[in-house]
Parts: sequence; C-alpha cells; structure tokens
Amino acid sequence: MVVITYILAGFSLKLTDFLGENRKGYTPYLITLFTSFLFALLISESDYSSAIAIGIIVGVFLSGKVNTPNLIIGLILTIIFSILLGFDFPNQIVIPISIFAFIDEIVHEKFKSQSKNLKHFLRYRPILKIAIVLFFLLNWLPLMYFIGFFCFDLSYDLTSTVLLKEKN
Repeated sequence: MVVITYILAGFSLKLTDFLGENRKGYTPYLITLFTSFLFALLISESDYSSAIAIGIIVGVFLSGKVNTPNLIIGLILTIIFSILLGFDFPNQIVIPISIFAFIDEIVHEKFKSQSKNLKHFLRYRPILKIAIVLFFLLNWLPLMYFIGFFCFDLSYDLTSTVLLKEKN
C-alpha cells in the first residue's frame, strides 16, 4: 500500500504543479487537496516515509518552487492533514534529503536553458536520485522506501512527459 501511495503522490504532485501554472478555477485546488492528503499519509506512515516526504517538501520550498496559490495551500493542507493523521517524526536522513532536493531544484533551474544534452539530463533531477541510491547502499534506507521513492519519482517524471506532450 505504501508503494501505491508513493506512485499516486508523484502523479498528483506533478498534476498539481501543472494545473496551478496552466489552469484557472477549482480543478487545481481539488487536485491539490488530494496531493496534500497523499503526502500526509506518507508523513504519518513511518519515520522513513516522513523523512522522504518532508525532505522533498523542504528542499522544494527552500528553492522557491512553492510559487503558485494552489501549492501554497497544498503545503498548509499537508501540515494540517499530517497533524490529524498522526505526524511521524522523520529520521536523520531528512536533512540530507532536504539538501539534495534543494540542490536538484537549483541546478535544474540554473541549467535548464543550457545545451540540449545537459538540459535533458537535468530535466530528471538526478542529484536526489543518486543520494537515495547512496542512502540505500549504506543501509540508511530500507528497500521498501527505496522502491517507494523511485516509484514516486518515475510517476512524477512520466506525468510530466505526458503533460508536456499535451501542452505542446
């Protein structure tokens, strides 16, 4: 069930971001509500899920990417839902996950208009992925959460690819 939540969270987060930038009306906020609930489920599931979800949120927030009204509301709703569901305090890997998520966002923004090869490589934000692999290899992250993170990331990237094709 945890891996399914990661998959849905990745899909809905990208959809939330896309709709917040490209649509008006209630739809972006309804999807944001769903995404916030999924993130709160992950935050309340275990200290590992909490570290991954909070680390991603903190890194993205610090990079300035929580920049549309629906994302701001989503952040607030995630906090509220997490408290209501029984917030699980993240373990020590939350700090490096936050740092690597932040670096991923900054590097992506800085180099997205560079050469085509570099732009394509950085589109998939590899820095956090490399860090998660390292955490797993060091036994800092159990297999289920390693798989969950990559399912989240894959669903986020696939959703992004589909939405970009639809937009163009």
